[in-house]
Amino acid sequence: MIGGAVLFATTALFIFFGSAYRSLLTARDDLSAAQTGASAISRHPNLLTSAGGRAQLSSTLDSMNAAANDANDTIKNSVSLSILSVLPFIGTEVDGVKSLVNDAHSLTNQGTVLLTKLRTLTDDSQATKINLADLNALSTQVHTSSATLTSLNRSPDGLWGPIRSARLKFNRNLDYVNGILAKGGRALDFAAPFLGANGPRQYFVAAENNAEMRDQGAVLSYALLNTDNGEYTVNSPQSVETLRLESPAPFVLPPGTDQVFGPLQPTQVWQSTNASADFPLSGAIMSSMYTKATRGQHVDGVIGVDVMALKSLLTLTGPVHVDSVPTDVTAQNLVGLVLNRLYLRYPAGDEQAVRRDELAQITTAIVDQLKKSSVDVARLMRTLATCVQRRHLMIYDANPADEATVAAFSADGSVSGAHPSRTFHLAVESAVAAKMDYYIHTSVTYNVRVTAEGQAFVSTTLVVRNTAPKKAHPSYALGPDHTNSFIPGQYVSRTYLWSPKGSTVAGGIAESGLVVNPTTFTVNAGETATLQFQTSIPHAIHNGRFSLDFIPQGLIWPQRTTLIVTGSDVKFNGKTTDTWIANKAHTYSVKISR
Repeated sequence: MIGGAVLFATTALFIFFGSAYRSLLTARDDLSAAQTGASAISRHPNLLTSAGGRAQLSSTLDSMNAAANDANDTIKNSVSLSILSVLPFIGTEVDGVKSLVNDAHSLTNQGTVLLTKLRTLTDDSQATKINLADLNALSTQVHTSSATLTSLNRSPDGLWGPIRSARLKFNRNLDYVNGILAKGGRALDFAAPFLGANGPRQYFVAAENNAEMRDQGAVLSYALLNTDNGEYTVNSPQSVETLRLESPAPFVLPPGTDQVFGPLQPTQVWQSTNASADFPLSGAIMSSMYTKATRGQHVDGVIGVDVMALKSLLTLTGPVHVDSVPTDVTAQNLVGLVLNRLYLRYPAGDEQAVRRDELAQITTAIVDQLKKSSVDVARLMRTLATCVQRRHLMIYDANPADEATVAAFSADGSVSGAHPSRTFHLAVESAVAAKMDYYIHTSVTYNVRVTAEGQAFVSTTLVVRNTAPKKAHPSYALGPDHTNSFIPGQYVSRTYLWSPKGSTVAGGIAESGLVVNPTTFTVNAGETATLQFQTSIPHAIHNGRFSLDFIPQGLIWPQRTTLIVTGSDVKFNGKTTDTWIANKAHTYSVKISR
């Protein structure tokens, strides 16, 4: 009898515990449904860029909220959980689920409020006229939501199994969202003063030509961007020949920059202003040069915009007309048209081609077209953000506080702002007075050997392929310029590898916050050239991790990049090879044990 009672009690207890555990799993599954919605949003950020997408996002947030409510009901209605929650083990799991439920509600609530603010801004604004009151409201909410969501990242300690996994997944989603909100908030902080919230502003727009590369495209033409009370216009497109300087601007170059790039006269020759990788420096130089050339006129900053950025904007506006171009300019024909075919019309050495550079005129035409179109403001913002990410759009602001904000959301074009002790940047720059970069394709391989002492030896191999036609007739596009090139299609390059700050490089010079190694090469039409660089990084392992950052050059044809990592007496907890198309910054990181 007693044995039977014990067996019955034990069985009942197991059933009771089983019921409680099933309730926990049911609540966990409901929360997983809510997290699936959050993951879907993070995988499809373009949902924010159209009215239809925002409606879909609103529906997803409602579904996430309903799933969180179901989880909450499961917890509240479970008798077994209510009774057993006083026990340390079960109580911790129940508290963990309750915390997740509340946090999921907070996440969806903040998402709903943010979405409402964004909808108001897009409804009240046009592509070239932004409602500043709505912009300020969205900016305030982004910062508020960021602070709220940051507080929801809780420790999983004490949780186990599926509940612990659910908390870790929730924390990862929070980190992703908070990263977006942090960078977005800083961009919004800059947007209001940039758009003239505190009075009119004027920016020098440097039209950078990717067919004649410096670190960015060569500056051959310019326009002026005027902003006031949320509205902006682009005016006065013309060649930089109208700003010709007979002597250098009164700007003192940093010693390393002067040593490497001084012979190119970057404070006097517009085509040399952005040979350095540091756009904050290039922007300041251009601002000084403009003031000297115009005998005292000042700009509030400089915006570098290249052909690939214009291509992205044309996908929004549709075709534009420019008087000097024989056909409408579209996103489909822009690159081949303005970086190649127009130049093939001119004979080699024809100075008229420089004065007729059309990029500033196309920039103006695009902004004019934006005024007439119904481009979604959120879509425009995302397009500009992508251009910044790929180094096709860079901003320098003469106001130090605003420039610091620009740097905070990585739009300043600095290569050393984030992690200078682990950053590489490679630039292939034209030394030919032609438009040859349209034909140049590059790939690079970084072979890295890491030692147990924490040192890294990096061998960088650059392969350059010149696809220009052989035995072509001389032209402005193919040369020769009879200064650096002597046959059509011959490409001569000044090439620079910037290695991490503190690294050892043969012939290395401190410049742009890193260490640069300059070299030159020549590759004829239809041929390939190979260059190698050697870098030693003395303290490459930090807190058990080996990490490298790679900042791309804003090329016409993105560079294929391969990283191969090996070790001497070290073990890697993670992949040791990586390959990517270098159209945005890339970070490689792996745990190391010795």
